[in-house]
Amino acid sequence: MRTELYNRVVLAVLALGALVSTVITVNSHMAISTAIIFLGIVFPLALLGIAVLFFRTHPGRPQQRWWLISAFVIGMLCFGPAVELNSTMSEMVQKLDIEPDSILDSVLYSPMPEETIKGIAIALLVAGFIRVHHPVSVGIVGAVVGFGFAGIESALFINDSALRNLNSDLEGGGVLAVLRLITGLFGHSLYSGLVGFGIGLYFYARHLGLPARIISLIGMWLLSVVLHTLSNIGTTLPDGYFWLGPILSFLLPTILGIIVYRRSGKIARTTRTEPESESAPIAV
Repeated sequence: MRTELYNRVVLAVLALGALVSTVITVNSHMAISTAIIFLGIVFPLALLGIAVLFFRTHPGRPQQRWWLISAFVIGMLCFGPAVELNSTMSEMVQKLDIEPDSILDSVLYSPMPEETIKGIAIALLVAGFIRVHHPVSVGIVGAVVGFGFAGIESALFINDSALRNLNSDLEGGGVLAVLRLITGLFGHSLYSGLVGFGIGLYFYARHLGLPARIISLIGMWLLSVVLHTLSNIGTTLPDGYFWLGPILSFLLPTILGIIVYRRSGKIARTTRTEPESESAPIAV
């Protein structure tokens, strides 16, 4: 009980800091207009609705009340710290004289910092607030964290698109909102879900032994970074490789997302045997 209270205090303090960071970040990047405010609110709510649709009946979902809302909000709060870490990594890339838009630059700038921040948030959530006893449940928490993160990130992209459109903010932002909703459905939710599953394997798959659990944790994190990197590369390819962009940024994460979603449900139905009425035995 004392460990759980400690974890909740740590999560609350970090969430407060993340809230301040995210508010400052959004405020410094967002322009103000009725259309932008409308789209900036509607898009995260749409992603929240999709998360509810996906996971409200998933057999591996946590049974605690408000778990989905809390995971989504924490995902939104991850954005500010991720931007700060991205800025630090960008400065490091410049100091190391790494070629811009190279594979190493693509890994270091966005995927690695973001998946690390979200992974820490997922671990703290299941350590001090959301009660789980199965790796799949942690993966689902991770997927919802990813939806929350995508809600804020996409709102800023929508803001930029609205400002560039010469006809109207609503037209520019609305078109991009629809495109990101369709093409990015299995982006951050897939990456964070894999990270969460790795965290779940480390904490709850005790039958694997410590070395295997550590390898699973690192392996799932690396897989999420690789998929995230490929998706980012797909949006920056030269004209001669334009056809490869939709495959890396849309088809690959969408197909993998559907496979992982269906597979996770099957695993949860056949292997989850422990009740979720007690707190998760995790100390961080």
